[in-house]
Amino acid sequence: MPYVERISDQSDSEYDEYENAFPDPNIGINEYVWRYLSIEQFISLFKSSKLYFSRADRMADEFEGTIPKGENLDEDVEQIYKKWRRLVHLNCWNVNNTESMVMWEFHAPKGVAIRSTLDHLLRSLDSEADFTIHLGEVKYINFSEDKLNLIDYGDDSRSGNLFEPFQYKREYFTEEREIRIMTNPLADLSRREELKGTSIPPSELEDMQERALLVDINLSELIEEVVVHPNARGLAFNSIKTVAERTQGLGDRVHRSSIKR
Repeated sequence: MPYVERISDQSDSEYDEYENAFPDPNIGINEYVWRYLSIEQFISLFKSSKLYFSRADRMADEFEGTIPKGENLDEDVEQIYKKWRRLVHLNCWNVNNTESMVMWEFHAPKGVAIRSTLDHLLRSLDSEADFTIHLGEVKYINFSEDKLNLIDYGDDSRSGNLFEPFQYKREYFTEEREIRIMTNPLADLSRREELKGTSIPPSELEDMQERALLVDINLSELIEEVVVHPNARGLAFNSIKTVAERTQGLGDRVHRSSIKR
């Protein structure tokens, strides 16, 4: 089971092995979270029961996981962070009580929105055993001036969280109010006994790259509602409802957008 502190079973023998890379998000466990999808993405999700995690350096925002200008890192440390962008994979959700026209227009102009809660999102990942999942609430900063204080120096030692840059986005994206779940291909390797106490040289990180990661998801647990785009016509709505019913038996959870209801 992936480590997610909010729902981890403390009686589990592996409970203490992992720590979430970030503090718990400052949102209620039952607050709504939304993922806006194109029709193609929706069909892929319902047919595969797998959640798509995009590699950070392939996200639409080319600044994902980059280091703000205010940071002053050793060149070797900076190179490690650059390589890490090609290893970390992200799946992003909008926190909102209602649908958002901004999110519709930017992320799914003719698509659907999956509505869930933070609790259901995390619980729906419990069946996936291969990846350690980290949960972070995005903070929006000025990349030209702000610093993350990524690395602490002292007594010739360094400490830092390699996931840290992925908790930040530029202030232009504030309206997204985003939380994200993150993982990387190295996460499952960290579980293997023979690798405990060892590290992988930066020169070998390229060998661990994946174009994308697909993580098993329990859609019945995840989905409270599938909302169809406000401008969708009757035929499109019925087609989406049919796909949801035939692939997952969830046709009754497909509804029209409340914006034009």
